Amino acid sequence: MLGMPTSSQGIVMLFTGLLLLASNVAHPSNLTAGELDWQEIVPGAYFAAAYGDWNSQPHGKFVKFQPGMVVPLHTHTGAYDGVMISGKMVNVLDDGQRIDIEAGHYFHMAADRTHGHECISQEPCFFYTHSDKAWDLQLIETEAAE
Repeated sequence: MLGMPTSSQGIVMLFTGLLLLASNVAHPSNLTAGELDWQEIVPGAYFAAAYGDWNSQPHGKFVKFQPGMVVPLHTHTGAYDGVMISGKMVNVLDDGQRIDIEAGHYFHMAADRTHGHECISQEPCFFYTHSDKAWDLQLIETEAAE
C-alpha cells in the first residue's frame, strides 16, 4: 500500500506530477535542476520552462524570486496553480489579504485576480506553476504610483 509523502519535497513532487498530467501539452519525461534554463524576466525574477512556451501556450514553469523581491499588484488572463518548493513568500490580494506561502504549500490564483508577491525569506523563493493559458501580466496602477 502506498502512503502519502511525509516531507515537503515529497508533497511538492506529488503536486508537480499532478499538475503536469493536467495539461495536454507535450512534457519532458525527466528534467533535472541542472537542466533548467533560467531566464531573467525583470531584475530579481527568473523563469525556467518545464514544458510548453509560456508566451504562447499552456505551460509549466519554475519561478525564482530573489530575497526581498516585491512584485507589484498585477493580473494574468489565465488562472494558475502553484506549489512552493523553498523559501517563504506572501501572496498579497486586492482585498488586503496577505497569505503566507511556504515550502510544500499549494496555491491557486484565479484568472484576472489582482495580486502581488513578496519574497520574505533569506533564501530565494522557488516555486512551480502550471497554467492552461499563455502567461501575460498587466500591472495595476495604484495611487502610490501616481
